[in-house]
Order: sequence, then C-alpha cells, then structure tokens
Amino acid sequence: MKKIAVINFKGGVGKTTIAWLLGKYASQDQKKKVLLFDVDAQMSLTQALTLDNDAVSSIDTDFRYWQKNSQTISEVWQSFINGNRALVENFDVDYQKIIYSNLSDNLHFVPSVEGLYYHEIVRLVKPEVIRPSYEFVTQLVNKFEESTKQSNVKPYDYILFDCPPSLSILSLSVIHCVDMLLIPINPDFFAIKGLVLLLKDVLWELKEQEIFQREKFPLISVLMNKAKPGTKANTFTKETNRYFDDAKYRTDEFSKNYTFDVKCLNNFLSESVSVKRVFEEQITAEIKKQLEKIWNELA
Repeated sequence: MKKIAVINFKGGVGKTTIAWLLGKYASQDQKKKVLLFDVDAQMSLTQALTLDNDAVSSIDTDFRYWQKNSQTISEVWQSFINGNRALVENFDVDYQKIIYSNLSDNLHFVPSVEGLYYHEIVRLVKPEVIRPSYEFVTQLVNKFEESTKQSNVKPYDYILFDCPPSLSILSLSVIHCVDMLLIPINPDFFAIKGLVLLLKDVLWELKEQEIFQREKFPLISVLMNKAKPGTKANTFTKETNRYFDDAKYRTDEFSKNYTFDVKCLNNFLSESVSVKRVFEEQITAEIKKQLEKIWNELA
C-alpha cells in the first residue's frame, strides 16, 4: 500500500481537485483499489462528492443513509486518545462505518466532518495529547489493513489524503504516516514563494526540531497545476515554463542543502480542469493523457 498526501499550506492550488482526479484515474484506468481520505475540516472533498446537484444523482441519498450509522473521523480520533494508543486493537474503529464504499468497487472514501475544527482546538489546548496524536493516522491505516485481512477483502493499493491548507495536528499525523508528499503549485509568484516556505520553514523545521520522529522523511514531489496551455498542442506558455524552472531550481537547491528527497514532476496538469466538471463528469481524454504521465512519475 502506498500512501500519498496532497498538501500545500497555500490555498487555491487545487489540492482537492488533484486528490480526486488521481483517485478516480487510478481506480478506473489503472484498476487500483484506492481510498480517498478527507482530513480537511473545510470538507471540500466531502462536499464535492456528496452534494446532490441534480435529481438524477443518487450519491447524496446513499451517503446520507450511510452517514446516519457512520463513525466519524472525530469520534475515532477521540477513541484513539482515550484508549491505549500503543496497541492498534485498543481503540475502537468500525471499518464499514468510517469508510464510504459506494463510490465504486475500487474507489472508497473517508469523509471529513465539521467537528474536526473543534477537535483541533481541543488538542492544541491539551499539550499532553499532541504527541500521541502524531501516531493516529498511522495506527488508523494499520487498523484498515487488519480489517481487510480479517474480512478477506482486497487491500487498498493507494491511500490519497486531501490535507488542509494549514499546519494542524491531523496534517502532522498524516505527514508521519505517508510515503510521499505531493505538493501542487500554480504558475505564479506567490505559489513559488509558498513552496519555499513550506519546504524550509515547515517541513525542515519539523525534522530539525525532532517533531517528525520517523527515521526517513517522505519523498516530496511537486506538481505544476493550472498550467497555461501554449499555442501548439502539448505545450505550455513561457510564463508557465519559467515558473516551473524556478520551482525546479529551488527544489534542487533545497535537496542539496537540506538532504531531503525533493523533485519537480516533469508533467503538468492543464488549467482547463474545472472543479465542477471534474466532480460531475467523466475525466476527458485530454486530462487522462496528462494524468497517465503524472501517474507514471508517481507510481
């Protein structure tokens, strides 16, 4: 199982869209079993997948019915804090109640919940539970793996986390769990500046201050999103390429100076992707071609 966090502390870079596109593409075209995990209290992915925008769609009705008896991520987190966190079996998780499996056979989903805001605040004012919370997502994923083995169900090939646009206890827990951080950026000055701040002032400090306690830090991949198409097919504007070159230079320098494994993906995601079309319609052939190239770099 490979675990990827789509993360950036700058808003508007397309984290939710990318998490959904990659999950949908991998499950449909690569025939991988994928779990999408919304850990953002803003609930963008959850709302996009569950709001019923037309009378034909049944996902909203299905989801609301499932939700009545579901177990929220906040409830599981509280159970983890209350229990013996050293042993995965000693906190209460019902696999079928926390994972919504009606998207498709290969694409499942853990929704976010508004209560995450409250729980983040409570954790901050109770320092004694901050460090134990770092292990929460890792233990939860272990719980999922145990449940699939016991139920003789096909395990997940990938878990994709849609993370909040800020540093939180839950996003720290995700960083501790995953194999890769996928950082989307846009072709503009502020996105490049935000990338440098994220790498140097956040991720490096997590490692330097020994807040991140795993022996090996996750791989870091940077994806150019909302790339502006050029006048010729399969090309992008000089502006997009200039910002990409800048991002590549800065990530290469960061890798040399801070001993992190950081790379800029050579393939871009076009600006033509709109959130509404992505969530309501099938992925277009043009976008599938881009996703295939991106996926080959990630896999």
